[in-house]
Amino acid sequence: MAGAAAAVLGLASFSVGVAHAGGPIALPGGPIYIKFNNREQIAIVGDTGYANEINWGVLLVDSINQGNITGPNTIQSTGTSFFSNGITNNGQITGMFYGIEQATSGVSPFPAVNGRLDLYWRDLDIYAASDISTVLPGVRTSQSTATGYTDGIFLASIEFASGITTDSNEFISGTVVPGPNGFTGFATSYGNVDLAAGGLWADKLDGDWFNTLFGSRDFRFRNIYEADANWGNGPDIFGAFSTDPATTFVVPAPATLLLLGAGLVGVAASRRKLSA
Repeated sequence: MAGAAAAVLGLASFSVGVAHAGGPIALPGGPIYIKFNNREQIAIVGDTGYANEINWGVLLVDSINQGNITGPNTIQSTGTSFFSNGITNNGQITGMFYGIEQATSGVSPFPAVNGRLDLYWRDLDIYAASDISTVLPGVRTSQSTATGYTDGIFLASIEFASGITTDSNEFISGTVVPGPNGFTGFATSYGNVDLAAGGLWADKLDGDWFNTLFGSRDFRFRNIYEADANWGNGPDIFGAFSTDPATTFVVPAPATLLLLGAGLVGVAASRRKLSA
């Protein structure tokens, strides 16, 4: 993702666990590091065609590695991968982010608010493989659907949330406003799993591991966004591509929790996520 909102994604960290061949991988407990590629549109005047939306795009997860906690709110990759696009379980993890709006306040040059990211498992025994390198904006069929990226098994919906800066109205922090002469920017954000939306992975990804001024968060996103002329539309909507990492902490299975000790379990149970 790029631009105000796209500049937001980063995903999760988990260990290896494999479901039946052709089905979604199972998520083991602990930190994970998700690497994905995306294409997007960023409106700097008006919207993308949906009311107030300035940023949307599609994504394809390239790999998921076991994570290593290296500091507060920081998960790095260990280099040990347990998911590779199109290879593991003969599947892909695709997604779409949308509904990102311009923030009315913020401390960064390009602040954004609201929006969400939906993830899907794409079984290649059923569907043709999606190719993020050739996809064009025409795949969008509604505000929340895109051919090749929102098909298959629904995994989770992640709402962008406050905490990346000291302004509670800034959910996504972008360093550069896109322009006609090319651009490169850095975007960061946090997100929370929307449990009400359901999804095969929703409960597992609801880890509340990241701490912010405004409450706990499930995901942290970081990305570099750059101009992509193929996704532009007129003088006010710029196209962008990015290769982003996302980190998260997968909720351990009950048997694993017992090993952590009653004290730690009690602390985890007492935590309450504040509203974004």
